[in-house]
Amino acid sequence: MRVRVRFFSWLQDAVGLEECRLTLGQGARGSDLQTTLTARYPQLERCWTVTRLAVNHDYQPWDHGLHDGDEVGLLPPVSGG
Repeated sequence: MRVRVRFFSWLQDAVGLEECRLTLGQGARGSDLQTTLTARYPQLERCWTVTRLAVNHDYQPWDHGLHDGDEVGLLPPVSGG
């Protein structure tokens, strides 16, 4: 299955991209996405404990199942006013 991954805020700086497309195995979960992205971008490993997963614009837990064509957002904490 293919998913579109969007990086927000300082995660864009960490990977140097606004988005990428990934091919994952059927039945993949958010945690599988983490593993795949960490292999491609090792600098992300330190970010997972503070990063939220959104699938098709809804926050989800990391064990959420992914489907072909999903849009995945990776959102770190931000501050501002």
